Amino acid sequence: MLINPFMNPFRKYTCPACGTEFYPGTCQIDATVTTGGDPLREKKNSFWARLYVPPLVGSKYALKQARRRCPDCGHYFPYNFERTRNYTIAIVGDVSAGKSHYIAACIDQLKKYGLQVTGCSQIIGLDSADDDFNSRFYRPVFVNRQQIPPTQPATKANTPLVYELVYRQSSTLFPPKSVNLLFYDSSGEDIVQQDRMVQYSSYIAFASAIIFLADPLTMPNIVKELPKSMQPRILRERSSTEVLNRVIHTFRIAHAINPQRKIKTPIAITVSKSDLLKYVMKKERQEPFFLQDSVYTNAINSNDFEKINGEVRYMLQKYGDYTLVETSEAFKNVSYFAVSATGFPPDATGRFPVIEPKRCLDPLLWCMWKLGIIQAS
Repeated sequence: MLINPFMNPFRKYTCPACGTEFYPGTCQIDATVTTGGDPLREKKNSFWARLYVPPLVGSKYALKQARRRCPDCGHYFPYNFERTRNYTIAIVGDVSAGKSHYIAACIDQLKKYGLQVTGCSQIIGLDSADDDFNSRFYRPVFVNRQQIPPTQPATKANTPLVYELVYRQSSTLFPPKSVNLLFYDSSGEDIVQQDRMVQYSSYIAFASAIIFLADPLTMPNIVKELPKSMQPRILRERSSTEVLNRVIHTFRIAHAINPQRKIKTPIAITVSKSDLLKYVMKKERQEPFFLQDSVYTNAINSNDFEKINGEVRYMLQKYGDYTLVETSEAFKNVSYFAVSATGFPPDATGRFPVIEPKRCLDPLLWCMWKLGIIQAS
C-alpha cells in the first residue's frame, strides 16, 4: 500500500533531543550510510514543502538510509518520525544508580515479553539500535556477566536506541500502526551537573516519560541493614532527592511551569538493586510483592502497579529516603517501583554469579500505560 505523501501543513513536531518545533517537510534530508557529500534534499521553507512530505522509503531513500535532520541541533530522526507517534523514555539517575544495567535488562525483557504483553506483532531496532544494544549492554551483562563500565561524560549530544513497535493491521484499508520508543542513556555527570544536563542531556526536559533510578546504597538506613560485606566503604553524599530536584528544576525552566503547578510528565521512581532490599524487608511479616518474580501475560494489571507503588513508597518512608517521596509530589503522575537488573550483586572482580533480572519491565509498562500506548485490565 502506498504511503500518502501529503500531511497537515500546520502541524509542528518537536525534536526529542533539543525541543525545537519544526515542520517535517522543511527539514534537510541526508544520506546516513556515507559521510560528507551534498544532502539528498536541501532545507526548504515553502508552504508546499510543509504540505508535500515524501516518506523516506523506496530505493531513492531506503538504500541510502535517508534521514530528516533537526533544523536546530542536527539530530537525525527515525525514518518514520513524522508518520508515527514517538515517545522518549528518559532513564535518569545518579552515577551509581545502574542506568546502563537497567537498560540492558529492560530492553532484553521488552524483546522477550513485549509481543505478548503490549499486543504488538513486531519489535524492530531502527538504524544501529540492535548492534549498539548488543555491544554496549547485552553482551557485557548477559554473555560475559560483567559490570558495564560507567558511562563516560558526553562530548556531544546523545543518540538514542530507537525501537519501533508495529501493531497488527486492523483492516486491508489501513496500514499497520506503529510507535517508536526512544531510549536515552547518559552518564551520571551529565545529569547531576545542571550545565551538562542542559548541554548534553536536554532530552530529559522534553521526555514523554521518565524512569528515575534511585540507588539504595545512597540511603543510610538501608545500608546499615545490609551485611557488612555488602556495605559500600564510602557512602555517597549526594542523595537521589538532590538529583530529582535538578530534573524538576530543568523541567520547570524549559516549560515555564509555575512552582505551584505539578509536572504532567509520568515518572516511575524506581529503586534499583532490589536484590539488596530482602535484607531490609526481612523485618516485615511477609515478603513484599515487589520482591517476587513478575509474570507477564496478555495484559498488564493496574492493581499490581498499585500494590507495588504502595509497598515501595512505604519502604522508602520507613527505611530509605523519605524526602524522595515528598519531592516526587512535584509530578502529577508518579508511581514507585523496585527492580534488579542482574538479580545479584557483583563479586570483587565485577563479575555476577548469574543474571536474573527482576521486574525490570514494570516501570516501562507503567509509562506506556500512562502515555496511552497500551491498556491495563
